[in-house]
Amino acid sequence: MSLEGDKKYADVPGVDDVVSDTVVPDGETWEVQGFSGHAAYVDETTVCLIWDPDGADEIIACTHGDAVIELEDQVLGNGVKVLRIALINDTADPRIMGGSWEGRKVS
Repeated sequence: MSLEGDKKYADVPGVDDVVSDTVVPDGETWEVQGFSGHAAYVDETTVCLIWDPDGADEIIACTHGDAVIELEDQVLGNGVKVLRIALINDTADPRIMGGSWEGRKVS
């Protein structure tokens, strides 16, 4: 069993997104066990963890404020699909935002 994860913290410009992608290798199943998001407590700021944003576009977890969420979501990689941390700022002003996820390879 190996541990997996990613984190992204950034000063996100106004009306912009910052993302960090992690490719899940072909044939591997990963279990996402936790998500932490730190937005600006403003409805127009969002931190999300998304599975396969260019395909199924499944939102695993999301917050507009600070959240730590325990999860048990499994994803099956194909060498192209990604787990994406998306820091979304729809306000006119820059915002310091961040997110992270952790999990493990199960097969």
